Amino acid sequence: MVQGVIVAVLVVTLIAALVVGRRASWLAGTGSNGFLIRYRTRDSIDVRGRVPKGKVLEIKEFCVRNLAADRPFTIRGTWGPGKTLSLRCTGALSAAERQRARNFLIQCLD
Repeated sequence: MVQGVIVAVLVVTLIAALVVGRRASWLAGTGSNGFLIRYRTRDSIDVRGRVPKGKVLEIKEFCVRNLAADRPFTIRGTWGPGKTLSLRCTGALSAAERQRARNFLIQCLD
């Protein structure tokens, strides 16, 4: 009886840890195979999620040079089957800037 209770507590704890981990990545906007780029100012750019550390500076420099340098924006990306990239952009990016970001990220992260 005691062993059954211990096993049940362990299972519930494990499930709770998995749910919290998934929720944390969802709240951060990264998911299990995604990334997040949040631009506030030239000096405040966050890059999180599945992005190689060696590419973070390159992405930040691209954002400053080529995108809405005076207005905040967020780009959330996920990789799907066949290396397809899905982006969700919020903030002050024009359609041309969104396409530029997509082209750059496909080239940079491939």
